Amino acid sequence: MEIKRNKEIHNLERKSMNNIIIMGVGRAGKTTLSNMIKEANPDFDVIHSDGIKWGIIRAQGNEPEFRQDISKQMEWEKSGFFQDVLIEIFAHYIRNRYTPIILESGQLYLEHLLNHPSYEYIKPCTDIIVLGTGCKSCDERASDCRIYDKKEDWTYGIPDQTLHDYCIDWEKQDLQRIQECERYDIPYHNTSDNRKTVLNNLCFKYRKD
Repeated sequence: MEIKRNKEIHNLERKSMNNIIIMGVGRAGKTTLSNMIKEANPDFDVIHSDGIKWGIIRAQGNEPEFRQDISKQMEWEKSGFFQDVLIEIFAHYIRNRYTPIILESGQLYLEHLLNHPSYEYIKPCTDIIVLGTGCKSCDERASDCRIYDKKEDWTYGIPDQTLHDYCIDWEKQDLQRIQECERYDIPYHNTSDNRKTVLNNLCFKYRKD
């Protein structure tokens, strides 16, 4: 009985701390923010969607093709199929674990999430954070990557044309995400200016006292 009671108390405490989905374009600060929250509150587990993405791509035998053809990779990762995979993994996780979780994803879109059948279960216990870099042009985004990238960043040192292709896509993504946030009344957090302050403010509420 005591073990059961402790489990119930643990479950109640877990439910009082929301899970988090962080979505947005590349280089907007998703991984940085998820790591900041994890450091401020070690109770959180973090799932990075890129790991799931490349795991599936490799299992399907498509990695060489997708590494070569960026447009095919982008089309695949933004597909309804992959977004559904991410949502179902997240929903399964919060149904079956007591610790809160952060899903960090550049592939998930707000509209797809909010209209997914599993969102009914996700909604009561999950905060949604949408990050972006505003209305920066493709060239401005590429320049920022070259100026600020560190060796551990996945965009560090990639060919100029590959980076340019990604930046074109990020520019389109940002516009779509801004429109979706306005449509569904979800805050859009622009990290193009005062990035550190924006991320610190978002992290603050999840600190473990």
